[in-house]
Amino acid sequence: MGLKQMILNPYFDGIIYGLIATSSVLLALDEPNISDYKRKVLSLGARIILFFFILEFLTKSIVM
Repeated sequence: MGLKQMILNPYFDGIIYGLIATSSVLLALDEPNISDYKRKVLSLGARIILFFFILEFLTKSIVM
């Protein structure tokens, strides 16, 4: 499967929408007075999602 076929697949958009929703939930869970453990988990989740957004951007930039 080529990159163009991958980004034109409707499931690709669904995955991206899921990442956006997950990112929004992580942002909503962030508050000023949370434990260090929760802050680390939220930070790790945000970095993982950021990695996938960058991967999406690079993939679409290469193909388009």
